[in-house]
Amino acid sequence: MLAPAGPLLGRFHKGPDMFYREICDTNCAIFGLPAPYVPDMRVHDLTDNAIRFADPELFYRQDLWIIGSGVSLHAQTTLQSATGDWVRITLIKRRADNGGIDGETSTFALDGQYRGWLQRLDRERETLTLDNGTVLTRAELRLVHAALHGIPDKVTAATRQVSVSDLQRNLRHLRAKLEHPGCDCRSLAGCVNWHGLTRFIMDNADWFDSNPTLRFFPGRHA
Repeated sequence: MLAPAGPLLGRFHKGPDMFYREICDTNCAIFGLPAPYVPDMRVHDLTDNAIRFADPELFYRQDLWIIGSGVSLHAQTTLQSATGDWVRITLIKRRADNGGIDGETSTFALDGQYRGWLQRLDRERETLTLDNGTVLTRAELRLVHAALHGIPDKVTAATRQVSVSDLQRNLRHLRAKLEHPGCDCRSLAGCVNWHGLTRFIMDNADWFDSNPTLRFFPGRHA
């Protein structure tokens, strides 16, 4: 179980041969590796399945590019670690002085956040079931996210390749789905807030998407 208070800072190092030479205890817990890590364990993204949540081929290609070009990578993703905890990880990778990879991580535990909604996501069906049995789909959650952030209907409709009238009809349907006993809410946002979903929906455009956001910078960007 990861500590819920504040981010946990970690680090790792890969040699030029792409084998991990250092992984801190924090990252060992996330990766599902025994700690303390020692170089003789010879973990490699492509030949070892210990790093359970990672896309090994993606990691490998990224690292080769970083080594060859000298760029630095900043990435952020939300995922379930090997411990079963939901975490948000910020990752920085840069070329090391020895021609390998230096990595830093900042991990924030999410299990104590969002009133437990994160744990209630059905990732196989891509749905969220509310306390009253109402089921919201992945597409509906994304639509509510856009509405709560005040994104104009024309923009959302164009992104989804639907007409504005169809989008507005979907929003009215969502408003009806979220009605509750004694409901006198004047807006979709009011109903979302009554269910205790506001922060959860606003904080992430798509909780089902574990693909990291990537940014690249020249040189050893901190």
